[in-house]
Amino acid sequence: MSGREEPLRPALPEAPDHPSGIDAATAAAAGRDDPQPWPLVGLAVILALLIVATPSLLGLNTPGVHSPQTQPVLTLAVGPTGNGTTFLVEGIGQTTYARIDIGFGAPGAWPVPSATGMTWSNWTNRTDALALSATTDGNPVAINVSVLFVDSTGASVTYVAVYAFNTTASTVFVQSLLPQVVLGTSSFLRSDLPVNLPLYDRGGSG
Repeated sequence: MSGREEPLRPALPEAPDHPSGIDAATAAAAGRDDPQPWPLVGLAVILALLIVATPSLLGLNTPGVHSPQTQPVLTLAVGPTGNGTTFLVEGIGQTTYARIDIGFGAPGAWPVPSATGMTWSNWTNRTDALALSATTDGNPVAINVSVLFVDSTGASVTYVAVYAFNTTASTVFVQSLLPQVVLGTSSFLRSDLPVNLPLYDRGGSG
């Protein structure tokens, strides 16, 4: 024959079927839909780190002595019928105090000349406490408050207050018997209660 024939080229073999009977394209698509464990493993690691680190992080944020978060206040609230006066000592923040003490005295006159020589009784106290309340029927009445705070380093500070109160049908008259605590007013309307009164930072080991 004249002319030159092209050599026969072998046909390319077809791709073998997937062992499971599924073609390769279908298997690849199915593989992309299979959930992978790695995101779950990563989440578990993050949670574990948070559990371990949280106590340390909270410790770093524990307030120290003389900080505003540890400052306690004395809240005055007269009962709705005028029978008894309730006092509450608590912190501005969620602060745990090593000890809170509240005692009452009976002033011999009003205004009260001073706390010198006054007898304190009916003491109420609590340790490792967020707050402490006490109620008295005395009128006039004096109150002696002492609050001890100890921070995570062992440093401590004591807050104190000595007040006298005289309650009438419409007004509560108040005196600070500590020269370090100066009030901006000498009376409150009963309709304005409850009111917060400051305690004096007497210092301590911190």
